[in-house]
Parts: sequence; C-alpha cells; structure tokens
Amino acid sequence: MKEKQIEQNIREQMLALESQMKRLQKWRDTGYSAMVCADDMHNWVEKDRLLMNSDAIGIIHTCRVCGIEKFSKHVLESEQFSDVWLEFREGGEEE
Repeated sequence: MKEKQIEQNIREQMLALESQMKRLQKWRDTGYSAMVCADDMHNWVEKDRLLMNSDAIGIIHTCRVCGIEKFSKHVLESEQFSDVWLEFREGGEEE
C-alpha cells in the first residue's frame, strides 16, 4: 500500500512539473521581458473591457514589454450626447 502511495505522489509531482513547464514555454512564447518595467515606462495596450454594471466598466491593460496587467474601473457619473453630424440631418444647422 505504501508503494502505491509513493507512486501516486511521484505521479502528481510529475504532472505538476509538466504543467509548470508548459506555462514556462507559454511565457517564453510571449516574448515578455524578464524584468518588470519601471512604473512610468510601461507600454500599455487594452486587453479587455468588462461591463461591470449599468454605471461602470472595467478595463484591463497589458504592458507590451513585460506583460504586467492593470485593471481600472470607470464609473459613469453622467452622460452627454452631441451630434457631430447635425448639419447633415433634417432640421439641422442651415448655412
């Protein structure tokens, strides 16, 4: 019985290491720097937008250089509409 437990433990460790090796290769494939950029040197690109509720959105950015991610929440306090094409609409501005 003890041999079976040892064998199971080794198998679990092997699977964990295999998973870690796959994750390492995935990280290498990204080309991210091994050093994290200085706070003011990140090259941010938008990765995803999340609708959190009717008055807030979340935006996830990733640094193109080091891969660090940041999450920012934006709360909509009020809305303003403007019609930049008003002059072309019926009843719009006349020249």
